Amino acid sequence: MKTGLVLGGGGLAGVSFHAAALAALEIDLGWDARGADVILGTSAGALTGALLRLGVSGTDLAALVSGAPLPAKHFLVRHGVHLPELPAMRWQHFVPRPLPRHIRRLGGALTSPASALFRMLPDGQVDLRPYFDFLEDPLGDEWPPGDLRICAVSEDDHELVVWGGAGGVHLTDAIVASSSIPGYATAVVIGDRSFVDGGVRSPTNADVLIHDNLDLALVLSPMTPDSGSNLGLTGILKRWAGRRLAREVRMLRRAGTEVIVLRSPAALGRAATNPFVSLHKRPRGAVAEAFLSVGEQTPRLRELLGEA
Repeated sequence: MKTGLVLGGGGLAGVSFHAAALAALEIDLGWDARGADVILGTSAGALTGALLRLGVSGTDLAALVSGAPLPAKHFLVRHGVHLPELPAMRWQHFVPRPLPRHIRRLGGALTSPASALFRMLPDGQVDLRPYFDFLEDPLGDEWPPGDLRICAVSEDDHELVVWGGAGGVHLTDAIVASSSIPGYATAVVIGDRSFVDGGVRSPTNADVLIHDNLDLALVLSPMTPDSGSNLGLTGILKRWAGRRLAREVRMLRRAGTEVIVLRSPAALGRAATNPFVSLHKRPRGAVAEAFLSVGEQTPRLRELLGEA
């Protein structure tokens, strides 16, 4: 089978869910995500996808997220790989400021109200690049082997851009751009364009893979939890993410691809969806909860991954 792995956004909670889900697939089903034919990452998924292509397994990722000890000679230890501890988000980051240069970005307001809102946000002040410097040692100047694609959005015209190693884009730049939430983080300049978080367009951008003739697309979607409240900001973002993902799943299925979506448990999904909600103070508990929830999802998964 030709298999695609889609890793959605969701900040630290998103990475935690990815780690738990991939560890569950590896331990329970014997499927190693590093062998996926295509890995597509958005925001948190960009970092997870890069680590997979660098040879880090799902169980290794789970150990990293949960703070479990690793051998001194382990890849993650040798290269000082860690989860970035970013400054807290505040409401002030997301208060719209209709300056003339922001108003000029509103051309797509009627077709995409969400993108219009993001275009009205103030310029982000948090430079994420220093928080991802730990990637420089293992990455060097080259993308790792294997088909890895990173999604970001052009700040000015909201166009989706997918980098895959061609064109001279540094992988660290692509990961930082894909993770730069408008209003919070500074846009990343690559060439003559500025780029922000790929999650502005979609929680997963799974429709990027409609022309890849995949037999199976396994979508890990932290921002569309399997349960939880639909009220408040979390509910609004959850409904938006759910509608967008459902549309992309339909597109993939019409293209002849079997699609399996793995969703985060409610508490972890709330932290992945709402930028003002902190991840559990006990990350091991969050990883354990997600690990168990994946094991309970879709009995067809075992059959499909057995064929992959």
